[in-house]
Amino acid sequence: MQVSVMKRRGARRVAMLAVATAALMASAIGQAATIDLGTINGPIARRVGNSGLLGPFEDSFTFTIGAGHSLSWSAYVTTGFNRRNQIIDMDGVLLGSGGSVLEEGDAVTEYAPEGWPSRNVTFGSITLGPGDYVLRMTGTSLSVYPDIPIWGGYDGTVTFAAVAAPVPEPGTWALMAAGLAVMGLARRRTPARSET
Repeated sequence: MQVSVMKRRGARRVAMLAVATAALMASAIGQAATIDLGTINGPIARRVGNSGLLGPFEDSFTFTIGAGHSLSWSAYVTTGFNRRNQIIDMDGVLLGSGGSVLEEGDAVTEYAPEGWPSRNVTFGSITLGPGDYVLRMTGTSLSVYPDIPIWGGYDGTVTFAAVAAPVPEPGTWALMAAGLAVMGLARRRTPARSET
């Protein structure tokens, strides 16, 4: 009887090990996601996020601003408050063509009254012209319980807005009015040509 109990315990351990290995393999596959947000030709908001994270991750959200368009871009991404999984080192960066850094996210960790952290990454408004771009989010998702793998994630919104036409300053208007006045005076003082 004691041997059969030992065999069952051994079989359970093997089964638990197999489940844990499968979970780790599944989480390793989801650690570097690339999501295409498509071609953006006008004002729109798009959701970004990943909910299947455990361990280090590097997610890339690619998008293209269509030819002939300029849009104001901004983003807000958060882990939310979670008492079972934490991503306290999440950061983000907006990359232009060739991998040049256009904007680094402002990352802040806030704490709920119960002590659970939320990592928030905010990107200020930046005007983007036609071309290809990548929003890259990185971090490490940790289970609060070391022996139990609990996946975490983040969620956010990327906003593409119309670029407002610049309004001329009063000095610009005054300079334009003075230029028109000078042109008017010059035309008035020019003698009329007579045809002969």
